[in-house]
Amino acid sequence: MLKVFFLLMALGALTLGAAEKPVYEQNFDEEVPGRVPNNWKVRWGQPGNDTFLVSSRQAASGDNALELHHHSDTPMFGIGVELGNVVSNGTLRVAYKLRLAPGTDLGFEVRDSERKVSVARWNFSRAVFMSASTKPGAKGGRIWIGGTRSDEWYSVEILLPVGKDKGEMIRYSITDMAGKTSSAEVEYCRTDKPLQYFYVNFPPAGGAETVVYLDDLMITHVE
Repeated sequence: MLKVFFLLMALGALTLGAAEKPVYEQNFDEEVPGRVPNNWKVRWGQPGNDTFLVSSRQAASGDNALELHHHSDTPMFGIGVELGNVVSNGTLRVAYKLRLAPGTDLGFEVRDSERKVSVARWNFSRAVFMSASTKPGAKGGRIWIGGTRSDEWYSVEILLPVGKDKGEMIRYSITDMAGKTSSAEVEYCRTDKPLQYFYVNFPPAGGAETVVYLDDLMITHVE
């Protein structure tokens, strides 16, 4: 009877989560440390001395993570992945773990299929706050992190409405290891094109040399 109970519970969980479909997932555990991870490449600008390599030095789960090493003399540039399935309706959920170094400046974006429109943009500035913006003149949002610890992983989640029936606001949230969640909402920058790219943007030259780790990237689609 106990086995039947757990089987029914598992089937119920699958049914409840059936509407959420995977779009892109990568935890880097199947990748080779010291190499650029599969599907990632420079999307704009020149990396200079900066690197984005699989590393076994840190991991939120498993053995590996993506190590982002920024040098102070490197111009601004962006890396990213093309999503396996384009999304043109419903809600896009972007979730990942991030280990920030003190003084970190790092940006993230979701772009449309032509890579012309930055539908959602969020940045970590000096590792003390997370700001979000979209189209010029739109209302932005800021989440105060309050000085991150270099030995702590943060969970980041973005809920991005794609269909018109889902509303006009994007919800950003960040959760620390103690379980404290801070969130903000910003206006959505619409595009007629489907969503297809996830970017990580390195800051312009200047500032401190920093090493940041990204892990457990999961992008899903809820119709």
